Amino acid sequence: MRRAALPPDGKRSGGAFCEHTVTSGRTGRCCRSSYKERFLLTKNIRDRLFSGAFWNFFGTVASRGFTILAGMMAARILGEELYGEVGVIQNSITMFQVLASFSVGLTCSKYVAELKETDPYNAGGIIGFSLIFSVCSGLIVGGAFFLFSPFLAENVLNRSDIVESLKISSVLLVLGAWNGVQTGTLSGFEAFRSQSITNFASGMITFLCIVGGAYIQKTNGVIIGMIIGLFSQCCFNSYIVRKYLTKYKISVHFCDLKKRLNLLYKFSMPAMLSGVTHWGSVWVGNVMLVNHHDGYVQMGIYSASYQWLGMMLFFPSIITNTILPIMSERKGVNDHDSMKNVLFFSIKISFKVLVPICFILMIFSPNIMKFYGNGFENSWPVLVVIVLMSLFACIQNMIGNTFAVLDKMWINLNLNILWCVLFVIIAFFLLDSGLGALGLAISGLVSYAIRFVFVILYSIRELKVGKI
Repeated sequence: MRRAALPPDGKRSGGAFCEHTVTSGRTGRCCRSSYKERFLLTKNIRDRLFSGAFWNFFGTVASRGFTILAGMMAARILGEELYGEVGVIQNSITMFQVLASFSVGLTCSKYVAELKETDPYNAGGIIGFSLIFSVCSGLIVGGAFFLFSPFLAENVLNRSDIVESLKISSVLLVLGAWNGVQTGTLSGFEAFRSQSITNFASGMITFLCIVGGAYIQKTNGVIIGMIIGLFSQCCFNSYIVRKYLTKYKISVHFCDLKKRLNLLYKFSMPAMLSGVTHWGSVWVGNVMLVNHHDGYVQMGIYSASYQWLGMMLFFPSIITNTILPIMSERKGVNDHDSMKNVLFFSIKISFKVLVPICFILMIFSPNIMKFYGNGFENSWPVLVVIVLMSLFACIQNMIGNTFAVLDKMWINLNLNILWCVLFVIIAFFLLDSGLGALGLAISGLVSYAIRFVFVILYSIRELKVGKI
């Protein structure tokens, strides 16, 4: 460190010169001030993280809570077999939803966070491109799903009486693609407070519509309830997105669409393929399960237990949804130290919260499954295995965010392919041995544990070479 030169009179006047001053270019900057600035920057990030986490917590608890309650009520009304129909339809929609949305919502979240202040014109172009692409892909995939519903029901899902339900559910693919872009855009704006209010309102509407639909129209009624709930969320989100576009003075435009196609290959394509491999393998596992003895009864048990995977991951997902735009914004200004600190902090706090919840759920798993009605109470081991699986999924989801921020989505895809192959192979043998829903849950646990090892090894290597 070199000291600044003294004034011509050889004296330091009024403290204007500090012995710690470092000259850089045409300006001098005190290293104490620099330290203070870095502290304030860290505090700023910490405040954003806690604020976002708080509002995400509120919205996610409301949304997931209403989903769990709606599932319990629907299971009691429908019984194991019909609830198994709902479960396999939901998983089918989830798998095809990845194709319909093409993961452009994640693209919006990353690039809006990076560009909303530094390049609002480009941010508006990315939002416009994402909106057009997602709606078109949603209509195409939704239309194909509608047309092929009879084939899917009779030849794949072995249940010809769910054709009408599958056709109705195709609407969810279009709405889901639209909602994905809206949610990603709002995450990029860090509009977590507004999102939490939206999640609460739409969650309540969804709960009422699903329970009412189950009473009136059984399986079809549940699907219609989901459609009404998702449509209400899209309407709420549209209003909030317009408000934030005005705040950041961003105009959505559709210029240079060809230029933005590169984003599909660089980011959206591997993100979409990662989703397809994951949810595709989950769907294949479900198909194998329903084609075994008492398949739809076992599917009902598995669906009831699998709901708690989402509940177990709700706190990590709060942190995940919060840190992605923050890490993307830090990457935009080349602040890699803050990125690492945010990642390690989020993993540590999530693990501290998740482990106690995991033990509580495992201890009370028999009581939890009783709430789903007769026939579910003896299936508590399935819930225990799925809760254990969530521990491995939590850390991998956190690290997966870093892959997204650093444009390492192709690496994430390779890791997902590994998980997919392991899951399907293990499930094939365990289902053939007659383990049913428990076998499918064990397949997920083992494949997540093996993938976890590879994720940690790769992350350690990247840390050593300074890429993370």
